[in-house]
Amino acid sequence: MRRIGRSGIAALVLALVLVLALAMAGLARAGGETVHFEHERPEFRVVIHFADQWDTLHACNARHAWGSRVLRDVPEGMAAGCNAFDAYRNLCEIWVERPSEVDDRAMRTLGHELMHCYAGHFHS
Repeated sequence: MRRIGRSGIAALVLALVLVLALAMAGLARAGGETVHFEHERPEFRVVIHFADQWDTLHACNARHAWGSRVLRDVPEGMAAGCNAFDAYRNLCEIWVERPSEVDDRAMRTLGHELMHCYAGHFHS
């Protein structure tokens, strides 16, 4: 398995930001659900923590990333992932499974969590 280096992660984050910008410019719906932005943060720092599925679930549950519920299973087609935004430090921390292939479920989840840092809560 090939590891992703720092420059690769920086390129991945830049690519995700560009994809998000394009998506926000032209799309009103994602996954069949209307997107309602809570806010928009045009600039912030990002720290990504990669781990396996169970370590990611443990980290997210420890941070109460899903409110009061504990997630034991990962939804179909998704990877384990969550985020926490620290407004004081203008820092988005994302915990997600390490991607193994281009455009796999872990990459989709990473983009989803990055979008939460940008737009806040957008699920209905």
